[in-house]
Amino acid sequence: MAAIEAVKSGKGPLGPFLNDPTLRAGDIVMTTHGLMVFRGAARHSHTESEFVSIANASRLIEAKKKMLISLQTASRLTPQKPLRPRTLALPAPASEVVSSAKTQSDGN
Repeated sequence: MAAIEAVKSGKGPLGPFLNDPTLRAGDIVMTTHGLMVFRGAARHSHTESEFVSIANASRLIEAKKKMLISLQTASRLTPQKPLRPRTLALPAPASEVVSSAKTQSDGN
């Protein structure tokens, strides 16, 4: 965790990933410009040229590429509304359960 906290963020859509020492080739990151595949080596700093768009990632299996592109498209179509707290209606409390067990009399 300390290593991640020590990372200095760069600028631009890839900024948070340019100094990420945990990235490995094939990792997919979400940026403000969409999904990008990391094609660089494991080290402490990276360049923007080490990232390619999902559409341009030649080593992705075609089925996975189509799925990722559809997820990316859906994320752009989804309105970015701030989350608002909602009040949920709780069900009415259950009525008391009356036991049908009979108590024994002391004399019987």
